[in-house]
This record gives sequence, C-alpha cells and structure tokens, in this order.
Amino acid sequence: MSWFKERRAVLVLLVAAGFALGGCGFHPLYTDRTGGAPVKAKLQNVSVSAPGTSYGRNLKFTLEDLMGAAGNQGTRYQLSLTPTIYETDIAVQQDTEVTRSNIRMTTPFSLYDQELGEVVFKGTALSVASYNRVDSEFANVIATRDAEERVSNDTARDIYTRLSIFFERQGRS
Repeated sequence: MSWFKERRAVLVLLVAAGFALGGCGFHPLYTDRTGGAPVKAKLQNVSVSAPGTSYGRNLKFTLEDLMGAAGNQGTRYQLSLTPTIYETDIAVQQDTEVTRSNIRMTTPFSLYDQELGEVVFKGTALSVASYNRVDSEFANVIATRDAEERVSNDTARDIYTRLSIFFERQGRS
C-alpha cells in the first residue's frame, strides 16, 4: 500500500512542477510560437566564415553541423569568426619539466545581416581544455590536437547556443 502512496505523491509533484513551469513562461527554444520562422530555420540561414587553420576549420564545420547549414551562398546572415589559441603551461616541476598544459581558445564573432547591411549580434566565446605532457613527443602532439578539437567543439556549442537565444528573442520582439 505504501508503494501506491509514494507513486501517487511523485505523480502529484510532477503535475505541480508542470504547472509551475508553464506559469513562469518556460517554453522549448526550438518551437514556433510566433507564427514566423522557427529558430532552427533561422540558424540554417547562416553561413560561417573562419580562418583556414585546423582549429578554425573544426570550429566552422562543427557550427555548420549544429546549425544544419552547409555554407549555402545566398543566406541572409554571415557569421564571422576570428579564433585565437593560446597554450599555457600549468604544471611545471622543479626541474622545469612541464607535465600539464592548458589550451585556451578566444573567439570574437559577429553576425552580419545581409538584408539590413549591419552587424546585428556580436560576442566573444571562450573555452579551455587541459592535457597531460609526457616523455613521448608523439603522445604530446596527439594530446595537443585533441585539446584543440575539444576547445573548438566547446566554442562552437557556446556560439550556437548564443545565436539560438538571439534568434529566439528576435522572434518575440
């Protein structure tokens, strides 16, 4: 009998939480509530430009995958990225051997609306990844590449989220 009461109490709490979320204005980001184009459609209308470095290409391709864009010509928006990577030694032993490093990517970005002819949104994304340094130079090269890929992917997700929020707020105003 106690199992039934516990289950009923959980159900009551879930229903109450649903009403509370509905009352506070919570709604999914990618729904179409305004009758206009949903956020996802606006994100697909963004072309991305980034430098030709390995981390710049990774950042661009990850963003295009997230947005569903394929670098189409004739898109309304142009996203310009200018990523910079810094490497910092964070664990240095007394004999000056480095055992851990950080890779930090700072990416200023701007979203240009080609119909309006102006920048409509800009910001800076930041991501940090760490990796261990070992005696094997090959292992260090691979670890560095992996850390660069991780900061590129994290930065792409951050920019994607910011653009999604921008387009969602733009649809409400």
